[in-house]
Amino acid sequence: MPTQDAMTFDHSIRLTFLILAMATSAVLAQQPPTPPPADTAAPPLARSATTLTTGDSEHQLSLWPRPVYPADYKPSPCAPANSCESFPPANFKSAAFSFLGLNLDEVWLGDHYDGLLRLFAPYCSKQATCLGTAGNASAFCNDVLAFELRDAVARAFPRSKSPRDWEQAEFFMEVFALGVDQQALKKWEAAQPCVAALPKAQHIKPLDAWMFPASIPRDYKDWIRVFTIDPDTHVPIYAEILVEGKTVYTSTNTIGVWASTYPIKMPVKFIRVPDADGHRGLRAPELTVHADGYPDLKFPLPVAIPRMTVSLNPRPSELRPGRNRITVTAKDAETGAPVEARVMIGDDIAGEANTPFDWVFAKGKRPEIWATSLFDAYPDAIVAKGERASR
Repeated sequence: MPTQDAMTFDHSIRLTFLILAMATSAVLAQQPPTPPPADTAAPPLARSATTLTTGDSEHQLSLWPRPVYPADYKPSPCAPANSCESFPPANFKSAAFSFLGLNLDEVWLGDHYDGLLRLFAPYCSKQATCLGTAGNASAFCNDVLAFELRDAVARAFPRSKSPRDWEQAEFFMEVFALGVDQQALKKWEAAQPCVAALPKAQHIKPLDAWMFPASIPRDYKDWIRVFTIDPDTHVPIYAEILVEGKTVYTSTNTIGVWASTYPIKMPVKFIRVPDADGHRGLRAPELTVHADGYPDLKFPLPVAIPRMTVSLNPRPSELRPGRNRITVTAKDAETGAPVEARVMIGDDIAGEANTPFDWVFAKGKRPEIWATSLFDAYPDAIVAKGERASR
């Protein structure tokens, strides 16, 4: 578990990302909104060095497969009071401009300030419990809070109904969250003696975890997230996400590693494994959810294994001892696109798929003909089984 000091960060870096993100939002405001839940709309928005994406502003978390922070969570007895302390009301407009370069309308703020605080109140209660939960640090809890506040604003102020209200509510949310960030460390520190005094939980169940997207499409290149909650309290818990047992580094988390809630883009690299035919198949990489005090949870990345179809010209029965002109055709089973593969005859490299080549077969039983992907993109495929010796 990273220390609290490790999870603090340079506000100037975050603010630079915020300004860029809000500029992106201004561009998106000129375009028709896209429906949820595709979490792929824009470059990362950094509250804590690229925590979320600007596209989240248009996504209703209620439409996601599961809530990030369920409403039936169990409150912590160590939850600090007034955990969402932010800038004083009179300072909001100046803070918006000074810290973020945003123009928060003073009249709009006066008309909506109390209502926004009421809107944010249940999420602030959740954040307080997060701060009062063992294993969580303030930066993580603040990022979960911002994730939910962004959704609350998108639902309360739909951009399609009033772009102006949506923009101002977004500005307010960013300023509010920034003010909370500046105060949360003190709140977290005040809660730690209480947290330490609680009986140490003996977790026999791993964290309840799920992914978004739940199934990764072919050639997917956008954000992947893993969410984790305690299976009993339903409170989000910070957990590192390992791939094949190894740490994955990313800038979306302030401490530099992939962890629950934080998005990541990563190429899918399949793992070679033996198959039943004595060749090499593929499996999806294994993810491990690791949090102090909980058993590890392991599951494969939910991505389909691609397949290739192969055919031989001439047909296997037409092959003869001596020189043969051979073409092995290899195609993607789903798209029909040619596959770059190497043709093997027995243990020998014979040629390349989709390109004719000559091969001299010796007298006797013919070896197996098979194809293997050059870049571990497909499982091996048998083109023609080897002939058996006659009895």
